[in-house]
Amino acid sequence: MPTYTIEVKAELLNIAELRPVEDIMWIMDVESEGGDVREGITVDPSDCIELDGSRGEANFVMKWSKQDSHQAYIKVVDLRGAITGSTAGGSKKKGKKAAGGSEAFDGVYRNPDEHEDWSAILAIECRGLRPTKVHVGSRDFDAVSVKGTRFPADECEYEPDNEGLCWTDFDEKLDDCVCVNGLRARIVGL
Repeated sequence: MPTYTIEVKAELLNIAELRPVEDIMWIMDVESEGGDVREGITVDPSDCIELDGSRGEANFVMKWSKQDSHQAYIKVVDLRGAITGSTAGGSKKKGKKAAGGSEAFDGVYRNPDEHEDWSAILAIECRGLRPTKVHVGSRDFDAVSVKGTRFPADECEYEPDNEGLCWTDFDEKLDDCVCVNGLRARIVGL
């Protein structure tokens, strides 16, 4: 089954981590093998939808047409296994972290000094569709400063610019400005 990762990139000033909010809804554009496109589908990692005629579950399920007997779906999978090629770890169950365990693959974007440019934060398996774009929202990421101050996404006012989303605030513990510039995401096939 084709596996993809969602990768994030941003320029950070005095920010140590960007963490996807607990109840994040990933918004994507997808395409069928025949070239049909659906824009703005929503993948909720906490949803567990049973697949027709199967014991399997997925986090997003659709049919391209009413006459289509096959379901297309997206399943959030263990990020560590997807990146290392291991099949251990399996699918994400409701209420558990998608990428728990290894620090390197815990679903958090860290300061670029620790990571090179793009960093994988989520892995998905797809059947019957191919994700073509992921849309980052202004309320998708909490920021944590280098001094540990947490800036919740619902209190951050990310603004779009030509490079992505940007946000600036002041950290009293640090007594300095904190900033996220050019926050954007992409989908990469493995």
